[in-house]
Amino acid sequence: MLQRAIEPEDRDRIAAGRPRAKQPRKHQGEATDYHYAATVRDIAGLEAPGRAHFDNDAFSLHAGHAYRLPVKGEAQVRLLAPVIDYVGLNGYSIGERAVPVALDAEIQKYHSVRIGGGADLRRTWTAADSRSTTSAHARLLYQREVGDEAVTGVANFAGEPELPFDIRSQAAGKDILSVDLGVTMKRSSGIGLSVAYSGELSEGGMRHAAFLGVGYSF
Repeated sequence: MLQRAIEPEDRDRIAAGRPRAKQPRKHQGEATDYHYAATVRDIAGLEAPGRAHFDNDAFSLHAGHAYRLPVKGEAQVRLLAPVIDYVGLNGYSIGERAVPVALDAEIQKYHSVRIGGGADLRRTWTAADSRSTTSAHARLLYQREVGDEAVTGVANFAGEPELPFDIRSQAAGKDILSVDLGVTMKRSSGIGLSVAYSGELSEGGMRHAAFLGVGYSF
């Protein structure tokens, strides 16, 4: 592998984003002189982290319909169909500033539309002394992605605008299975404790989230 040295004057040129002037090759007889060795550490400031600036707006919408099934006891069973979730992002620009190798990018608009259905189960228990109640819920939901699977865009280094390259986020996947579980305990004194879990499985991977909350009712 051939390595070319980064001369002191070239370091300033690269940091400023200026192209290199063409120069004739140096020869030693019939062989071109490639007696050079250097690394990116020779460019001052290249290892420093860059900071990008951008502004964007996001929109989300959730709509669904539930059918309550007649069951005995205090449990509530509902069929959820259809369930529609929409997330939209406007296109925006990303630009790094005050770094030796600044990166510019144009992100395209993103529209995610999920349509599906599932089931919801809820149950409440009241203590014998009526001083506390415990509520539990579970929801299983399947949805199909009919919009954009990933965020896409085009980027280039500020010093090389004629060499753009495509960028793409991780795909969310076409089929999504969501699970929500939770338990809430309330005392007659007004103190409440909630524990919840939310998970999502798709071709794009798995996502997990946990929630713990303490509340007081006046």
